[in-house]
Amino acid sequence: MTGRNTEMEVVQLPKELVDLDAAYQRPIRPHIVNRIMNHFNPILFRPLTISKRDGRYIAVDGKTRGYIAKQRDDIRTVPCIIHEGLSEAEEAEIFVDLNSDAKKPGRSVVFNARVIMGDQTAIFIKQQLELAGLELVASVKKPGQIGAIEKTEFILKQTGQENFLAVLKMCAELCNTVPVSRKLLSGIAGLKSFDIDITDPKIQKRILKIGFYRINESITMATMQLGNAGNKACATGIARLI
Repeated sequence: MTGRNTEMEVVQLPKELVDLDAAYQRPIRPHIVNRIMNHFNPILFRPLTISKRDGRYIAVDGKTRGYIAKQRDDIRTVPCIIHEGLSEAEEAEIFVDLNSDAKKPGRSVVFNARVIMGDQTAIFIKQQLELAGLELVASVKKPGQIGAIEKTEFILKQTGQENFLAVLKMCAELCNTVPVSRKLLSGIAGLKSFDIDITDPKIQKRILKIGFYRINESITMATMQLGNAGNKACATGIARLI
């Protein structure tokens, strides 16, 4: 935390006033909601952590509890610990802290919270992903999506800021019909170890001509032969085709 002083109070807040739309929050998970609704015990209903900001009562922690309360006719108010004077970045930091000891939020949720907190590395990665036309998601299902946030951060350190966008753009162009895989991301970034310059237009044209499916097959063969799926092993599969 920043050390900023905040006021705090505990109240019963009308459920209609609880705002569940904070950008750093994870999505509502229907299977968890259904399980709690089917075995609801008011004794286990813990207070929500609320930030009073700009006239809103924002749920920093307890989104699922707040959602359930809004669905139940027998609940009119919810117990809340209300903080005043927090910025959105400080709310996001509290969200991560409160969810790091028990069941941790997903990496994409934490990453989004880091962006709101002002984490410069996360902000840079998000900007570069957007420039490359890629979307960070928890579960990749369609073209233009990428889910390997920890691998993405590692590759940023490996390639440096100057080559990072070129790696992302190449992955995006190759994967115009499929999501971006961790192995492809590793392989494109790992070409640096073979002195193959991914920013060279001739190299880019050659890689795109080879295409995703041949590259993916070659990466699979290389990782099986080498016994690992590290950057260099994945890059070996691509280098063999160039």
